[in-house]
Amino acid sequence: MGTTAKTAAIYVRRSAVDDRDTGDHDNRSLNSQERDCRELAKRHGLEVVEVYAEKVGTSASHLKNHKRPQLDRAMGDLGHSYGTLIVWDIDRQTRKGMAGRPLGLY
Repeated sequence: MGTTAKTAAIYVRRSAVDDRDTGDHDNRSLNSQERDCRELAKRHGLEVVEVYAEKVGTSASHLKNHKRPQLDRAMGDLGHSYGTLIVWDIDRQTRKGMAGRPLGLY
């Protein structure tokens, strides 16, 4: 496998059904999340090679302990298939920490 230094993947999750895609940054639809993440990747010179999207309605609540197979895949592929995982908001990944962190590279 080649270098993963300038490659990225995007992880999107939406715990409630909301198909609005108004194009504004307050909308958290999966399409809007992916668009924002692609823009961030472009600003950082990263090539997006994969998008991991959970089924709409997949919760990250530690109380319900729902499985998130796409997150598991993304984490397993990190460092092998791509070098950077981009999430719209860190709470898309987990509710256990870094609450409220804005869109960024983690």
